[in-house]
Amino acid sequence: MWILKKQIINYLLTILFTIISHSLLLCQDYYQIAPGKYWVEFEDKNNNTFSINQPHEFLSNRAIERRNRQGISITLNDLPVSNSYISTLQDIGVQVITTSKWLNGAVIATDDTDLLDSITNLSFVAQIATPNNSESQTDFKIDKKLRNNKFLEFNSFKDHDYYNYGIYAKMQINMHHGEELHNAGYRGQDILIAILDGGFFGLYNSNNLSFDSIIANGQIKFARDFVEDTNIVNVSSTHGMSVLSIICANISGTFIGSAPEADFALIRTEDASAENIIEEIFWAAGAEYADSIGADIINVSLGYTDYDIPVWNHTNQDFDGNTTWISKAANIAAEKGMLVVVAAGNNGTSPPPNLGAPADSYNVLSVGALQADSIFADFSSQGPTADGRFKPEVMSVGKGTYLQHNNATGFGNGTSFSTPIITGLAACLWQANKNASSYEIMDAIISSANLFYNPNDSLGYGIPDFNSANKILKDIEKQKNESDNQILAFPNPFAHNLILRFNQTIYNEVNISIYNVTGQILFCKNYNLNNLPTRIIRIDDLKNEINGIYILKVETKDDIFTTKIIKTE
Repeated sequence: MWILKKQIINYLLTILFTIISHSLLLCQDYYQIAPGKYWVEFEDKNNNTFSINQPHEFLSNRAIERRNRQGISITLNDLPVSNSYISTLQDIGVQVITTSKWLNGAVIATDDTDLLDSITNLSFVAQIATPNNSESQTDFKIDKKLRNNKFLEFNSFKDHDYYNYGIYAKMQINMHHGEELHNAGYRGQDILIAILDGGFFGLYNSNNLSFDSIIANGQIKFARDFVEDTNIVNVSSTHGMSVLSIICANISGTFIGSAPEADFALIRTEDASAENIIEEIFWAAGAEYADSIGADIINVSLGYTDYDIPVWNHTNQDFDGNTTWISKAANIAAEKGMLVVVAAGNNGTSPPPNLGAPADSYNVLSVGALQADSIFADFSSQGPTADGRFKPEVMSVGKGTYLQHNNATGFGNGTSFSTPIITGLAACLWQANKNASSYEIMDAIISSANLFYNPNDSLGYGIPDFNSANKILKDIEKQKNESDNQILAFPNPFAHNLILRFNQTIYNEVNISIYNVTGQILFCKNYNLNNLPTRIIRIDDLKNEINGIYILKVETKDDIFTTKIIKTE
């Protein structure tokens, strides 16, 4: 009974604190996104000194090449915020902490709240941001059952691998058949991975041997701290250092990471000493920086739900993939041709919101956590999103992950640590398929997962097989070279599963039919591609048919696509 009374008292005190905090903020008329800091959103990008016709002035050659390679145009949101707007804010007497071109605004600092009235009245200011303050919440069912079945059987301990991984790191790589990519020479070379985290303290500690290779070889290409506005990132937290080690470690016989030969941009956006929504803006600025320097992949072992200023706490309905500032920025980052890999979160089976932002984003690959024996880690956050999508998409080792601590290698728990395993292997996969787009890389990873046919809210599409993902991308590339068709069927010949890949988003409703040589319909089904996690359809209805030649017919609103397919064992 005493425990119950104590719980009630604590609950009432929490409510009282929230009411008092909310009231104090309302008295100021403006909502702080951190003590003394505010978010000012602009109406437009007028009076800009930059032009989308001269992108080299604000994007690196590598960033422009990434867009060109994937057919991505330079658009208005690529432009920096208008410098004249920043100058006006500074002239009023506030400090500009950082800006976000994608969200089109600035973080300002001031203790003089009277100045905020003057800023609100500026013609180019849309608003000084306030929380959504929505009273309604989306109700959805969370699957709280732990999945204790073993998903994959591994015959993985080969003695002819290129790397001597060490017994614990080997399990992390072999779970995804990543050693096949490493053995083939794909170890992350020429892929730039941006790690956005809370600090990389311990990176240059002489005892931390995981980083000897990348330091000696100059693989750390960029470093930026958006919290303190410096280029020094080996500060504050060891979290980012541990995350980095899972990708880059190169200690033969002890610890090999998932992409030891990749290049890195280390970016601090998280203030480990506090939890304020300003960090979502820092993250957006960090992702924009990663884009501008030409990063290929962003690793995000961060997630946000609640804040020290409770009025900014996210509600269930905020996790719809495109509401929070950080999720909006993550979606834009993906639209710029980067693969964004995000930790699902460590909220386990707790009440919603269970996922963190930006794991809910539409265009990111979110990663949950397993034990090394493939059993579901009970702390791993689960879906669905507020709008009903499966999340996370894929799983990796996040309970007992082998990593670098400060002064020694050891084990760690969290989706923060399952995520970089996937990030590094994705870098190797992209190196092996340089002409693939970021969406094709993500599609192939998801399509290779063992639960692709039967996803669920705990495990998403399951454990990806990067050797299979590589084969999928090779088949796509082969068909691209052989045909101008926007609909690809592979493998051809096929044995059991036929895969259809739709390269353009113009196709939404499609009808797929398969005939034998006598004209008999063996398969006919309508699909709405907007309801699929990728623009890939797998057909296994012909697995019991005899070997031979068949005709595939795909009908869309405006086109009819037919081709010969061959079934063989």
